[in-house]
Amino acid sequence: MLVICISCSYHAIAQTGSPDAAAQALTQRMRDTLQLRNGQRDSIYAINVHLNELSSAVRAQGQPDSLQPRLQRIEYTRDPLYLPVLGIDKFLLYKRKKVALLTGN
Repeated sequence: MLVICISCSYHAIAQTGSPDAAAQALTQRMRDTLQLRNGQRDSIYAINVHLNELSSAVRAQGQPDSLQPRLQRIEYTRDPLYLPVLGIDKFLLYKRKKVALLTGN
């Protein structure tokens, strides 16, 4: 249930602007909260843009009956992509603060 709430909140934010703007906002929150180095920030930003573009493409296909499961599959790829970039210590901190980071709260 938590994943669905996070996914819905994050994708609602992402819909209000471009994939790039949403990725920048999330990356900024992560940089500040997790104290990311420049290289980590750049990698996280690239991941965020990619995931936002995938989500936008799914929404553009206009199949509301399959929208949520498809967006959720995209969201499930986030953590495995973040782990190698963040390393275990920052990844664990990210997991503790994930809801606030993804929703902007």
